[in-house]
Amino acid sequence: MHHPTGPELRQVLSGPLPPTVAILLPVAGKKAVAPMGAWGLIAADHGRMEWTRGLAKSLGRLMILKRLGASETALASPEIPGQLIDSLPPEEWLRAHEAWRALAPLRSDKTVLPALLRLTRETV
Repeated sequence: MHHPTGPELRQVLSGPLPPTVAILLPVAGKKAVAPMGAWGLIAADHGRMEWTRGLAKSLGRLMILKRLGASETALASPEIPGQLIDSLPPEEWLRAHEAWRALAPLRSDKTVLPALLRLTRETV
C-alpha cells in the first residue's frame, strides 16, 4: 500500500480517477474507511465519491484560494472574507472572487467539501 504526500495525491486527482486506483480518505479520523474502498473511487467518512473532472477543478480552485491565504474555515463560508481581499493585490481580486463563487454548490455538501479540504493539505 502506498501513502502518497498531498502533492502526489493531487497529481493523481488532476483528472478523473483511474480505475486502477482506490483512495481511502478518512476526513475526521474517526471512522474506518477501508471497508468502503473500491477501485476508481474515493472512500471518505460518509461514503464513496466518484472523482470527476468537476471535482478536480474544484480541488484546483481550493488550492488557489489557499495559496492566496484563505483558511479552511473561511473556505466553508458563503462569503469571501474581506480581510482576504484586502490582503491581495488588486489584480488577484477577480480570480479570488470567481474561484469563491464557483465553489458555492459544494459548501452544502457535508461529504465532498471536507474531503476536498483534506486533499489540499500537504500531508493527507
